Amino acid sequence: MRIGALAAFAALLVTGAAQAGEWELQVGLGMNESAHSKMVVNGPSDSRTYYPGWKGLSFEAPLYYQLSVIYWPDSLQDWGVGVEFNHAKAYADLTDPALSSDFSHLEFSDGLNLLTANVFRKWDFDKARVYVGAGAGIAIPHVEVKTTSAFTPLPNTTTWGYQVGGPAVQFLAGVSYEVMPNWRVFGEGKISYAINDVTLTGGGSLQTNIVSTHLRAGISISLDDGTGW
Repeated sequence: MRIGALAAFAALLVTGAAQAGEWELQVGLGMNESAHSKMVVNGPSDSRTYYPGWKGLSFEAPLYYQLSVIYWPDSLQDWGVGVEFNHAKAYADLTDPALSSDFSHLEFSDGLNLLTANVFRKWDFDKARVYVGAGAGIAIPHVEVKTTSAFTPLPNTTTWGYQVGGPAVQFLAGVSYEVMPNWRVFGEGKISYAINDVTLTGGGSLQTNIVSTHLRAGISISLDDGTGW
C-alpha cells in the first residue's frame, strides 16, 4: 500500500463514520532500539557512505513517549482510526572509527519523531482488549550533526534543528485492560520504518532509513460516556 493510502483511508473513515462512537486518548512511555542502517552524506562535490549503529537511550532525557488519539466509530464496530505522535531517539555509535573521524556529533536525540495516521482492529474479551494497527505518516527528526575537519566533503559544519525527513510507516500490536470505568492500562509492541532525508548546513545532505522496534506502556481514557467498552 502506498504511503498516502493508509492516511487517506483513515481520513475517509473519520469523515464518513457516524457521529456516535468512542474517543480514546493514550499516553505512554517506553523504549526503542534501531538497527544498523546505510547512511549517505553528500557535500557540494563529494559523498561518503557509512553503516552506523544506533542506540535508543530511551531512559535518558529527553524520555521516549507516545501520544495517541483513537476513534472507535459505533458504525464500524471493531475498527478504529487515529493519530499518533511518537518521540523516539537514535544516537549514532561514535566508537566506530569510520564515524568518529568525520563526526563529533551525530544524533536524532531530540526526536526521531513520527507523526502517523493509523487504522486499528480490536477484539474485546470482557475487560481485556487485544488490538493490532498499521499507520503511515512522516518522520520529523531533530537533526544534530557536527562534522570534523577531516570530513573533506563538508568540514567543520553544524546542523541543529527539526526537519521533515520523509515518509514513515509502522505496525503495532497491543493489549489493554479496563481498571475502572473509562480508564485502561495498555502495553504495545511496534516496528517502524522512517526515511530521513535531511539538509546539512553548508550545502550538504544526509540520508538514512531507520528501522526501529518499540516497547511501550501507559494509560488511556475514554472521552465519551464509556459505552462500547
